[in-house]
Amino acid sequence: ERPGLVYVADLNGVVSAVPKEKILLPKTPPARAALKSYLPYDDAVVYEDLTEMSKIHLPSLLHNVEARFLSETIYSYIGNMLIAVNPYKPLTMPLAGNAHPCFIYGREVRAYYASLRGDTRQPGVRAHVFVVADNAFRNLAAE
Repeated sequence: ERPGLVYVADLNGVVSAVPKEKILLPKTPPARAALKSYLPYDDAVVYEDLTEMSKIHLPSLLHNVEARFLSETIYSYIGNMLIAVNPYKPLTMPLAGNAHPCFIYGREVRAYYASLRGDTRQPGVRAHVFVVADNAFRNLAAE
C-alpha cells in the first residue's frame, strides 16, 4: 500500500492503483427509493422463514430482513439457514411465561430454547441462533 493511492478493480478483476485526486465521487449520495417500491406485488407480510414467501427475489428478501430488523427481530430463517443482522446494541425479546422481556442471549432464553428439545418449527417460536446450535448438536449426537 502506498499513501495517496486508491486501489480499484475493473469488471475483469484487474486491480489498479489510482491517485485519490483522480477518483470522482458524487457530492451527494444518490436518492434511494424505499425497498417496498421495488416489489412487484404487495408483500405486507413479514415472514419468520423466508422460504414461505410466494416469490423470493432480492428486493422482497431485503424488505423482509429490513422490516424484521426495524422491529428488533434480528434473526430470520431461510430454510435451515439463519440470517442474522447485527443490531449494534443489546436486545431483549418477549418470552412465554415471563412478565418482562429477556436479554436475547440470557439464561431464560437459553433455557426456553433447550426446553423445546428440537421442536422449533411450531407457531410462536422465533428464529434464534440457539435453535441452529441446538439442531446442529442434536444432528451431530444422532450420527
